[in-house]
Amino acid sequence: ATGAYDESLALPTLPFWDTHLVVTPPPTTFPVVRFGEVGLWVRKVQALLVANFAVINIDGDFGPITEGAVKAEQRQANLPQSGIVDMATWSSLLGVKLS
Repeated sequence: ATGAYDESLALPTLPFWDTHLVVTPPPTTFPVVRFGEVGLWVRKVQALLVANFAVINIDGDFGPITEGAVKAEQRQANLPQSGIVDMATWSSLLGVKLS
């Protein structure tokens, strides 16, 4: 009991690190997210807004502050300022071209 790890106690088939790279492809579609909605997709929108320098809370509640931040993002990207996160707004938030 020296406190050192005893390799002989491990199962022979147990790797000591992840030996397989797991690549999760991005989703092909994103939901339309708008005022009044709550949940995971709202949190994703809010996190992307924060990553793009918006000062908002990531609480999963699409209220007036999140809507204002979405409109500011849309204005910055020269998109219609609807406050609704559609595919064009997702594209802007993610910094990639989505089809």
